[in-house]
Amino acid sequence: MNKLDNKNAERICIGIEIGEHGHNYEELTKDIAANFDLKKLDFVLIYMCPVDIPEHLWYEWAEFFRENDIYFAFLYTQQRGAPKGKISHLTPEIVEKIIEIAGEYFLGDMIGETGGLASWQEGYYEDNNMEKPVFKNLTEAKQYYIDHVASKVKIDKDLNVPAVLAVEATTFSRYNFEAGVDFTFIEMMCGNPEVMFASARGASKAYNRSWWASHIAQEWYGGFRNDDPLKYKRMKLAYYYSYMAGAKYIYPESGHFKIKSYGDDYGVDSEFCKLYRREWEDFAEFIHSHKRPKGYPMVKIGFLQGNLDSFTAWGGSTVWNQFGKKAWEYGAPEYGWSYLEDNLFKSEKWHVPTVYGENDYSGSMPYGQYDIVPVEAPLEVLKEYSCLIMLGWNTMTPEIYANLKQYVYEGGKLFMSVPQLSISDVREDVMEGVYDLINNGNFSDLFGCKVKGKGRTYNWGVKFIEESSIPGYLYPYTKSGFCDPICANGGITVADIEVTGGKVVAILADKFRKWRENSPAILIENKYGKGYASLITTWEYPGAKSLEKFVKVLLKEIIHGEYQNTDLKVIGSDKIQYAVYRNNDADNTYTVYLLNTDYNVPAHARVVRNGLEKEIKLDPCEFFVIQI
Repeated sequence: MNKLDNKNAERICIGIEIGEHGHNYEELTKDIAANFDLKKLDFVLIYMCPVDIPEHLWYEWAEFFRENDIYFAFLYTQQRGAPKGKISHLTPEIVEKIIEIAGEYFLGDMIGETGGLASWQEGYYEDNNMEKPVFKNLTEAKQYYIDHVASKVKIDKDLNVPAVLAVEATTFSRYNFEAGVDFTFIEMMCGNPEVMFASARGASKAYNRSWWASHIAQEWYGGFRNDDPLKYKRMKLAYYYSYMAGAKYIYPESGHFKIKSYGDDYGVDSEFCKLYRREWEDFAEFIHSHKRPKGYPMVKIGFLQGNLDSFTAWGGSTVWNQFGKKAWEYGAPEYGWSYLEDNLFKSEKWHVPTVYGENDYSGSMPYGQYDIVPVEAPLEVLKEYSCLIMLGWNTMTPEIYANLKQYVYEGGKLFMSVPQLSISDVREDVMEGVYDLINNGNFSDLFGCKVKGKGRTYNWGVKFIEESSIPGYLYPYTKSGFCDPICANGGITVADIEVTGGKVVAILADKFRKWRENSPAILIENKYGKGYASLITTWEYPGAKSLEKFVKVLLKEIIHGEYQNTDLKVIGSDKIQYAVYRNNDADNTYTVYLLNTDYNVPAHARVVRNGLEKEIKLDPCEFFVIQI
């Protein structure tokens, strides 16, 4: 019987990895039992080293895990962990016998760090004895990556493992799924976990995966100093953030048996390994005494990850690791993703005038979470989001355009920019501003305009000259046109636009009094079917430095508008991270999880729904659960 049994609750599994720094495999189960409460342990990942494993051990492990109601998987049976001269530790016969003994408890085999092909620094290829590929275009680059991952998947599929798992430190879960991976495990603490988890959720939904997992690489990425008390507070936050963000399997990569990072060498009885296990024990106690509702947290806003986008959110600084090629260095298409890092989730300063209402919601996302959604997601997945925003690279196709059109027609809200409508996959051309636009630039159907070509560059600011037609959206509109242009941040190159039915909401302007008759549009809004499509009409990607201030204002107002249209609001410090789950469809109740990420001081929050209000005080690093 499962340790958690409730029809409206999901079994969340806390686990460990064993073998990261080597291990005596003969003593593996004994060491697990000696250091962890087996009644609280739900999952074990066994890191395989390139040594021969006696066959009887595989079956002893399988029996041990089945008897103790513990799920398990292997990491690096192939790749770096395979014994010399072998493609994998496993054979079809071993896999068959493990399944016979363990049944459902054998989750599968895990491959690792394939996203490094787009996120490594140049020297990593040398360390891994790999050739650095050279690509002509982005389609070729993506296919190379897909083929690489698919070759690893095939090894496991040929062995008949139950599922191929992948631990991934980038936003490449979507490409891994396309290559045949079954489930994604996000290597947490490599980069911003809020971005990584958003990517894991969005990709899992797009590819119809029922769960994802958090692999917490705390030893290496939680802090450089193992004697730093904040490192262990950070580990606590990592556990609880993983839980509320929706991970099903949550476990530390290392630190609980050995620590060998940054020149340190501590054993299982060291004070620091004991601290790792103490945080694990506290979290395990929580997991087994609290039931999280089934499914994913509620999300209203999705950020579209475009076709052939190679932004990884962690690692290198070149597209698809094309070293020494100027056009393939990170540029405006990739910098658009930085809005998720720097701008959107911090409360505005008190003096900022574009914050409206009785309360300041400028640091909050609707329901506390967002997803990064592959643009190729099926329509039914896209329709789960009330608003979709594209920030980075996209090579448009007729299929994607038609799908996005239908999304808007059925009631969605879409925000894109002109470069994201290009069909080109040639990096050099696009970075020179040479676009081949889909439909020959005729977007009268979706965006209510035609793009006739590249316009001129203006060192002007922005004026919002019309109220938005989108309910709840409050752009900084001036009725008279008399106001200072805002958001000036360098020269802005616009597209040459012919408006064919859309509404010009914002223009470039260079004076206080009204605006010039020929002031170019920078934002066009179009009603299409039941929804709205908005186009940033610049010749540059949203991540261009010149557009930073304008795009930030625009995004803040979009998020504020979507937030206003939620039935539950959390009002408080931007240090409070939160997530909302629907308990079930019958009783219309929510479970709200709140986490104070401030290390030093308490934080207060008000949770408001349908006139009911609850005020909560959270101590530093405190996790709080409320039903409302």
